[in-house]
Amino acid sequence: MRFYILLLIPLSFILTGCPDSYDKTIRKIRQNNMDFTNSKPQHELGLGFNLSELFEKTTSTTLAFSSNKSVNYATEYNEILFSIEKMSDNHTKVATLMKDSDDPLDALRDYAVGMRANQYDNLHISEARELYSLTKKKGWLTLIQVENDYYSPCYLIATISYKGSYYIVQLSTSRDYCDYFYNDFLDIIKSIK
Repeated sequence: MRFYILLLIPLSFILTGCPDSYDKTIRKIRQNNMDFTNSKPQHELGLGFNLSELFEKTTSTTLAFSSNKSVNYATEYNEILFSIEKMSDNHTKVATLMKDSDDPLDALRDYAVGMRANQYDNLHISEARELYSLTKKKGWLTLIQVENDYYSPCYLIATISYKGSYYIVQLSTSRDYCDYFYNDFLDIIKSIK
């Protein structure tokens, strides 16, 4: 019997991981006045943009709506997810027809917000904010906050037009940190070139 009890102690660490490991990224951000740490230039999907060194490219397509033209990043323990998705002409046309709109950005915004909202029951969707005054990029920004008992994610979703192409840019984290990362998200969009 004592053998099983002694075996339980190391197994609990193996199965649950070290208790502090999940907050490692958040601790680094707290030490940097709740801002993402040093940005590094990235070049993906015909875009250049700056992204914090905390992010690593991942094959996970958790955020992307259409994985064939997306690039995804995550922090070490997936506390924060980030994606940029280049929308195909066909995808953009379908979204525009579904909304019966002449404005592809408006249609893509509604498409992205609708796709994300369909995943949850209890959520709050902010009014869309025009991005140009905030980032000098043509587009829209919407915040979605989910209210669950276990985990309450938050999504910052931007639809932008840049050099004749349309992109959906997303950042997801816990609702507890979303307000802190709002300006960091805008900085990433500002850096797009």
